[in-house]
Amino acid sequence: MRLMSRIRVLRSSSKLIGDGDDVNEDFLDGLDENDPRSMGRLMRQMAEESGEEMPAEFDEVIGRLERGDSPEEIEQSMPELSEMADAAGDDTSLDI
Repeated sequence: MRLMSRIRVLRSSSKLIGDGDDVNEDFLDGLDENDPRSMGRLMRQMAEESGEEMPAEFDEVIGRLERGDSPEEIEQSMPELSEMADAAGDDTSLDI
């Protein structure tokens, strides 16, 4: 049997996640779910917090939301989003 002499615990400095796995409510302050710009900012912050590289389509959607385009306008002009969701087995639309 092998014994470990030390362990390291990483602490997140994430603004999105508070203590535990709950979303930090301060992160959501000022969010207006009816304002595409507000939703775009939140999505950009979430993407940055995740540290994951996002596909180009994601960046385009966020940019358009931040400019004020409605989710409906984006979905109509980017039918490939629905095709990608269908391919992934997700039958949801771009409901924001």
